[in-house]
Amino acid sequence: MEFEGILEYPILELGLSQIYLDEDKLRAVKEWFDPKQVCTYEPLPVHDFGDGRYTLTDGHSRSYVAWAAGLTHIPVIYDRDAIVCEPPGSLMYRFDLEWCRWLHLKMISDLQGRILSHEQYGAADDLSEFYLEDVNGCLFCYKDGVLFPEV
Repeated sequence: MEFEGILEYPILELGLSQIYLDEDKLRAVKEWFDPKQVCTYEPLPVHDFGDGRYTLTDGHSRSYVAWAAGLTHIPVIYDRDAIVCEPPGSLMYRFDLEWCRWLHLKMISDLQGRILSHEQYGAADDLSEFYLEDVNGCLFCYKDGVLFPEV
């Protein structure tokens, strides 16, 4: 379902490729985001990964802020970047999509209760610390070789 140019697309019909939002990033987007100016912003990149649905490949925070501001449509552009279309990036996106399906995350509004602090969201770049979630939705932190529940 590739397309050319920019489409005004229903926000709640866009698929997700991430399972959390960064609280600090949301706050920063809210500072400059004006719903009346949405047509002047960069369109959000989307890609069809073979399921006939446009999935956000970036811009989850912007999409969330637009939805929270009451917008129903947002400009999107088809993402043809190599990191999206070619291995290993395309494989990573497919893993992300599986996580979203597994956690029943279908649209941007499903991330409403999944906003983490910047520290939790970013964790450590060297994977000495990271966060994961079990099948019951409980968040755990792995740090210094120890896995413990996040409270």
